[in-house]
Amino acid sequence: MERQLEVIQNNRLLARLGFYEIIDDSGTLYLEMYKPAEMTDGGLPDDLIPMVPDRIAVIEVSYDGIDTLEKVKEMDRRLVAEHFKGRPGFDIDTLTFAYRENTYHRYFVSHTDTEGIVEIHTRFPDTKDLRFISSRRIHDDISAQTGALETDARFIRRILGGELTVRKVG
Repeated sequence: MERQLEVIQNNRLLARLGFYEIIDDSGTLYLEMYKPAEMTDGGLPDDLIPMVPDRIAVIEVSYDGIDTLEKVKEMDRRLVAEHFKGRPGFDIDTLTFAYRENTYHRYFVSHTDTEGIVEIHTRFPDTKDLRFISSRRIHDDISAQTGALETDARFIRRILGGELTVRKVG
């Protein structure tokens, strides 16, 4: 369920959310929030006032029971509503949630017999492609595909098997 999205209100960027480092049913959300710049001249229309960074939050999230795309989107709406609650002009029903379709992640994996790099290309919300490049034998290279809702760590362990050490690269 690694994904990135932008929250837009009145054609203006309100927030960026990135869900990363997901291990089984939990992960980290990086939330960047934006607000209109304070202008001293007061002569610009609202839609021309630039948006500037307001704050950044790092939040641990749980995916327990989140197993459908609808539940993922509900969770995203709830998280945005929680962090923008009380902000002037905020109305969850006026927001557009724009999910980035393509994301890439690279991991180093190791175990007694397995060592190499895993590249995962996610086309949210549809599919996730895995490519394992073995550092030991070319015959151990693997390609596989799954649905985008399976976490990277679970996908890697299911395809490569067992008790792997998985570390995100970059």
